[in-house]
Amino acid sequence: MTFQSVSHWERGESLPDIALLVDLARILDTSTDAILGSGTISWYYRRKITVSQMREAIDCLKRFGEILGRDHFMYRAVIDGLDKRMNSDIEPSFSDDVIYDAYVCEAMTECVKNGDYIDMDDIKDHIKSAKPR
Repeated sequence: MTFQSVSHWERGESLPDIALLVDLARILDTSTDAILGSGTISWYYRRKITVSQMREAIDCLKRFGEILGRDHFMYRAVIDGLDKRMNSDIEPSFSDDVIYDAYVCEAMTECVKNGDYIDMDDIKDHIKSAKPR
């Protein structure tokens, strides 16, 4: 399966091979009936998101700490909440490109789980650590 194939499925431009349905249902934690949607394609998205938007969101967190101070209770509440929820430490991402990209991808993943769409070409073009070194 290629990223392009999945992107075409998501946009309703093509359909997956029927032999993939059982595996897709298992991966998506749903049924083949739900995927087939009674013979209609029902892919609806809340909005399209971009890598740039996710970078901006994480940059805002960094800027929040710079403005208030990293010891300010409001900044600490946001960062500590993210760290606990994600079982990680977000602050190193502010100075490490690979960790930063991982957080951008995590933010995008959560958006997609909530019904947003992102173009796979945007990810390939803008996630630095995904490129060969």
